[in-house]
Amino acid sequence: MPRLRERTAGIHAATEELPLMRALLAPTADANTYRHYLGALQAVYLAVEPVLYANLSPALLSALGVRPKLPALQQDLAALAIRLDASPGESPALRAPGLSSRIRAAVQGEPAALGGLYVLEGATLGGRVIARRLRQHWGPDCNMPFAFLEFRGANPGSEWRRFGNAINLWCAQHDGDAAGLGDPPLIGDQVIEGAIAVFESMHQAFRDAGPGDKP
Repeated sequence: MPRLRERTAGIHAATEELPLMRALLAPTADANTYRHYLGALQAVYLAVEPVLYANLSPALLSALGVRPKLPALQQDLAALAIRLDASPGESPALRAPGLSSRIRAAVQGEPAALGGLYVLEGATLGGRVIARRLRQHWGPDCNMPFAFLEFRGANPGSEWRRFGNAINLWCAQHDGDAAGLGDPPLIGDQVIEGAIAVFESMHQAFRDAGPGDKP
């Protein structure tokens, strides 16, 4: 986990500085801005999440304590579409051409998928921070749908620690099996490569989505 944080710190910081994220966290953010952000996220999750889960064993998924987040995203987008009197498919950020094929090429096998899941789970954990900021901006009468941003339960920190401990244990066990073999790279390196590939895809999708101020 420390290596994952260190190796993804740069792309993480760069993503937070994108116009879409700045628009979302600005005091002027409104329902359209929020919907634009969720649309960009959905473009990523549609392409990435099924590939990651298909590459991870049920036993490892159980140890990690995770489940897909795409249904929560789609629930929020549907609720916002009703509120804004718009079709869920009208969001300009729902398209990420070629992303599915790039992810399938980059994520092959359990180690890379585990790294990619680190990125998606981290985004879910960070969602609570974003939700808190939005509630502050919109006041006590805020009735926005936050199924994705508040996906984690009452103890998100403990869930994240469980996830991190499972990654550390799994990598230690499998790197021990591979020690001295030389080729392929150690499992931990493959996990990091998968995380970087998924984070770069998320960054590109957010960058291509624009500033988030679409009507």
